[in-house]
Amino acid sequence: MIGRTELVGREDVINRIYDRINGQDSVSIVGYDGMGKSSLLRYIISNFKKDNLLMVEITDSEPSTALDFYKSLFDCVEIEIEENDRIDINLKYELKEEFSGCKDHESIAELKKTLNSVFYKLRSRGIDTILVIDDFDRMTKCINEGNREDAVENFKFLRNLANNNKRRVQYIVATKKSIEAISEECRVSGLPGIFNNPIKLELLEVTDVKKYILKRLSQYQYRINSHEDKLIFRVGGRVPGILKEAMDILIDNKNPEKNKGTVKEVNSDNEAEFIQEVEKRCDYIFRSYWKCMTYEEKRLLKHLCCNEDISDIEESLQQSARYSCQDMGLLNEDDTFVSEAFMNYVKRAEVKRDENGDTESEEDKEVGQRMKEAMDALKTSNDILKDSFQELWNAYDFAKKVMIEKLTADKRIKALEFADKEEYNRYISDYFKRQFEKYSMDTENCELLKGMSVQNIWDRIDEDIRKQIVQAELLSYVYRDTGFDQSPSCNPYCTAFEAIINRKALQPVMKAMQMLHPEYLLFELRKLGHNEGGLPATMMIGQFRSLVKDYYFYMMEQFKDECEKDPILKIYNKDFAKKLTDIHLTRNKCMHWEDMDSVRKTDEDKKEYISELHLKKKSLDVSDLDRLRSNLLGQESTGCIEYMLQLADSCEVFLNKAAK
Repeated sequence: MIGRTELVGREDVINRIYDRINGQDSVSIVGYDGMGKSSLLRYIISNFKKDNLLMVEITDSEPSTALDFYKSLFDCVEIEIEENDRIDINLKYELKEEFSGCKDHESIAELKKTLNSVFYKLRSRGIDTILVIDDFDRMTKCINEGNREDAVENFKFLRNLANNNKRRVQYIVATKKSIEAISEECRVSGLPGIFNNPIKLELLEVTDVKKYILKRLSQYQYRINSHEDKLIFRVGGRVPGILKEAMDILIDNKNPEKNKGTVKEVNSDNEAEFIQEVEKRCDYIFRSYWKCMTYEEKRLLKHLCCNEDISDIEESLQQSARYSCQDMGLLNEDDTFVSEAFMNYVKRAEVKRDENGDTESEEDKEVGQRMKEAMDALKTSNDILKDSFQELWNAYDFAKKVMIEKLTADKRIKALEFADKEEYNRYISDYFKRQFEKYSMDTENCELLKGMSVQNIWDRIDEDIRKQIVQAELLSYVYRDTGFDQSPSCNPYCTAFEAIINRKALQPVMKAMQMLHPEYLLFELRKLGHNEGGLPATMMIGQFRSLVKDYYFYMMEQFKDECEKDPILKIYNKDFAKKLTDIHLTRNKCMHWEDMDSVRKTDEDKKEYISELHLKKKSLDVSDLDRLRSNLLGQESTGCIEYMLQLADSCEVFLNKAAK
């Protein structure tokens, strides 16, 4: 039983977080300001008890540079180790020497090196490390503001802390939006892959709001009238942060010591004053909402509370804005505001067409309008998907034509260096990802997947992975005719596939190997860098491929007579092996930059090495993209996604029989 008043209604969320931590998973908690992310993290830090655990809260709210981010990480880990009573004193001295031995606190490379060594020593002594980071998207904002390759490298460092079994750091992070939405650099680094499905904080249930009100009042033995009771619901909007401020004001009103010996009740005559005070105290929450919203969403809200004319905004954009505001917990389905205090804020808020002060040329405006028209057609057709697919693909053809005309007419593109062109590709990829999210693409229906074997198991794939596959399909459909490097299209396919491996297949495959041939699994995991007890929680595509490929050769050499009945080799046939290898090679080509930490060279050598890499980089063309789609999704044959689920099923059946 959780006794904290501010966590009423969040008991299930806390239990889910505990389950994931105990399962050696990293956790991301998603919710806008006021939804209670920080309260949850504080509770977890204070109350999660486990032997041999180091839980480190990263406290810098918004470091200005990537160096500041690593300094904050370095300092917080060092302080927590010093103050932690459960760490052996001899180990503390060893770790203190590591921190003191850092050669240059102004060098990201040196800070990383020291942190790697510290986490390795903790892990080797049986101590698990969990990094707790509130406002993770804001904390890592500084990483995206530098060189793109450096940004990818820094996000990969955070990923590798979790994936490297010699360190095996877990994360509990809170963000406004999903980890994937932080930046394109974050997404291609593979960092989102260490998190399972994010835990999204929803609005409180009505019964939970009632419990919260009663708990707050019982602390002071106060009573409220029926008007105040209803007003709290109208103003608080089932948002924990707003409810807290509303109840604080109401309780202050009932405290005679703060009202010259009287009790101030709220009624219809003075409720406007009460709502204004709530709005004032929640200004930081409402400003955060407003900052995250699009121009169309702001205009829609102004229309709903002030009846401002929005006839200049296409109906499809209005509907998209409406869905988005409902998803953010700002609007009810009947278009009423969840919180009247926020409605008051909206009435006074200013809407600017371009809040970043960007300027557009007439050509850009014309192209932008044509793209908007294309997307309007796309959204309209999406609404009638089940009745007619033809109109949808006409809309995509239109959008595709507009984009390609713009790119091919832009003479600047041809003059760009390869690295700059790649950066432009990433920008386009990110732009289209936002468009697909904005127009609420239907993951249940995608004409491009028609005839692919992945449709056989589509309902077994997690919703967020289905969404990523559909977005990859739509992006590849539009982007293939640009003539540019197709990595932006290939990356989301590979990331989705990696997530399927880790969520569906990895554990049953390893457990089957552990039961059948534990000597092989132990040897292979050590070869992959996993030297501790237990099974790794995640693997990259190449690591999983090595695990099953080497198992095949091991069985053929040592136990050839058992191969036909083996639950893994029943599924891992030559076709599966060939396609998995091809996907792995494509994945490597997508990830253009290698981990520099693994290259033990001098600074001068590293510069030369980077230069060589730059020359050796190969772009992916449309044939690479089509081969990846065919291998993964299954064009006229079984694809690797379907193979992967068959492999998981076969191992699960074997394990269940063995258990009986």
